[in-house]
Amino acid sequence: MEVAERGLEAPLPLLLSDSSGHFYVVPETARIVAAIDKPVVVVAVVGKIRTGKSFLMNRLAGSNSGFMLGSTIKSHTKGIWIWPRPHPLDKKRHLLLLDTEGLGEVNQEGDTDNDHDTWLFVMTVLLSSMLVYNTTGILSRDGLEHLRFVLNLTDHLRTDARQNAHEPGSDFGSYFPSLVLCLRDFTMKLEVNGEACTSDDYMEHFLKMRVDPQEDGQEVNAQRQLLCQYFKERKCFMFPKPTDLRSLLNLQKLPDDKLDELFMETANSFTAYTIDTARLKHINGAVFSGLALVRLVEEYVGAERRGAVPCIESALRAVLTTTNREAKQAAMTLYTARMAHANLELPLPMQLINGYHQEAVEPAVWLYHELTMLDRDHLQEKELLVELTREYARLITRNSEVSWQRCERRLLQLYQPIREKVDRQELHKPGGYRKFRALVDKVHDDYYEVQTREEELENVYKLFMDRRDMDGKVILRADRNVTDAEKNEIVSDERSKRQERDQRATAERNVQNEIKMQAIKNETQVAEEAFVRKSHAVEQLIAQDLEEERRQHSRMLRKFIHELEPLLEEALNMFLLQLLSP
Repeated sequence: MEVAERGLEAPLPLLLSDSSGHFYVVPETARIVAAIDKPVVVVAVVGKIRTGKSFLMNRLAGSNSGFMLGSTIKSHTKGIWIWPRPHPLDKKRHLLLLDTEGLGEVNQEGDTDNDHDTWLFVMTVLLSSMLVYNTTGILSRDGLEHLRFVLNLTDHLRTDARQNAHEPGSDFGSYFPSLVLCLRDFTMKLEVNGEACTSDDYMEHFLKMRVDPQEDGQEVNAQRQLLCQYFKERKCFMFPKPTDLRSLLNLQKLPDDKLDELFMETANSFTAYTIDTARLKHINGAVFSGLALVRLVEEYVGAERRGAVPCIESALRAVLTTTNREAKQAAMTLYTARMAHANLELPLPMQLINGYHQEAVEPAVWLYHELTMLDRDHLQEKELLVELTREYARLITRNSEVSWQRCERRLLQLYQPIREKVDRQELHKPGGYRKFRALVDKVHDDYYEVQTREEELENVYKLFMDRRDMDGKVILRADRNVTDAEKNEIVSDERSKRQERDQRATAERNVQNEIKMQAIKNETQVAEEAFVRKSHAVEQLIAQDLEEERRQHSRMLRKFIHELEPLLEEALNMFLLQLLSP
C-alpha cells in the first residue's frame, strides 16, 4: 500500500539476464510491485542507448534523477527496469514506468545480440500498455532500424496455443500496446510532398507501403506493414535539440528554463499525452494489478527460460487461474469466519440459518469479484458457489442431526414410562388399550408443548411413533373390553393418524426444501449482481462493452441453479434415509 500511495524514489531492476543469457525476475523488485493492489498503467520506452530515453522517463515520473542520464557508452539499464509511481491524474490507478537495456547495444566482442534484443523487445511489448519508441534523426529506412524486431515477432510469440501456424501474428494488434514515436534532434521542416504537415502526418506518410518495394527494400516495406498491423494506435512527437552539445553533457542538471523552448513545449506535450491517454494494462478485459503483472512476467520469463514460445492467452489463463483461485479462497475464508457463530448455536430454525448464510454469502461473493480478474469462463466462480452450497448443506445437515438428537432424546424421555409398562405387560389386560392411548396422547401433547420449534420436530415424531405402532397393536389384541367393531374403528383411526403424521412430515420437508432452494437462488443472484458491478467497473476502466458477457453470465447462473439442486438434495436425503432405515 505504501508503494501505491507514494511510489519509489528511483527505479529498480525487474528483469535481468543471467550468465547463460536467459532472463530472470528480480525477487525483491517483484515483491514490491506485487504489493501494488491498484490497476496499473504500464508505459515502456525502447530505443538505442544514449538517445534520451531516460529523460523521457524522468519527465513521466515527475523527477529529474530517477533514471540515470549520461553520455558514456555503457548502458545503465541492463534488462528491464521498473519505476512505480502514483498516477498523476487518477488516484485509483498506479503508473509503472519501464526502461529497457539499449536495443542493439554492442557487446564485448563488438557484436549485437539479436536474439537477446528480440526477447527484450518482446517482453517490453507484452508487459506495456503504451510503448514509446525513442530514436534520433528522421524517419527513413534506417530511422526504424531497431524496430526491425517486428519482423521476428512471429518466431518469438503466439497469441493462442491453437494459433494457425500458417498465419502467426495476424491478431497481435488486439493485444499490443499503443505506439508513440519520439524523434529526437529533429531539424528538418515538417513537410510531405512539399506541403506542411503535422508530426502524425509525417509518421503515417512514412509508414505507407511503397508501390515500388525496391524504393526502400522489401524488408522495410514488410516492416511498415507489420508496424501498422500490430500497433493500431500511433502517435508521433518531433523533438528539436534540447541545448548545445556542451550543455547536453549535463542535461539532467539543467533547469527547464535553460532548455530550448520548443523542445520543452514538445516534452510537455509528450508528457501530457502519455499520462492522459496511456491505458490500463489489460488483456481481454482482465485488468492487471501489480501482483497480476508480476505473475504475467513470471509466465513469460518461464517460457523464455524453457526455450518455449510465449503464448499470450496461455499466460493470461495461468494468471487468471492463480488470481481467481486465491480470490475464491479468500471468499471462502470470509464466509467460514462469518458462519462460525452459527455452528455454536445449533440447532436453529431453517429461516435463521438462511439469514446467517445470506449475511455471509453476500460479502464473500462480493469479495471474490473484487479480487478476481473478471472470471470470464466463470470456472472459479462456479467452484466458489459449489463450495458455498456444500458448506451450507453441511451446516443444515449438522443442524438436522442436532435437532434430531434433541427431539429423539425428548421423546425417549416422555415415552419411557410407557416403555416400562409395556415391558412389564401392565397394559396387556382389559381396558389396557384405553390407558395406553391416553398415555400416548399425553406424550404427544408434552412433546409439542415442551419441545421448542425445531426443523426435525415432525420427522422425528413420525418415525418414533411409526416404530412403536406394534406396542399399541399388541395391547389392543389383548384388550378384551374392545369389540371387534371398535378394533376396526381404532385401526382405521390409527391409520389416519399415521397419514396425518406423514403429511406433516412431508409438508415440513417441502418447506425446508423451498427454503434451501431459495438460499441457492440468493447465492446466484448475489453472484450475478457482483459480476454486473465488476463488469461495469471494467467498462469504466477500459471502455469496453461487456453486455454480452453479462447475458452469458445470467444464462450460466440459471443453468447452474439446476445443477446445484441435486447436490443439496442428495446431502439431505442421504441423511434422512440413514435415519429412516430400520
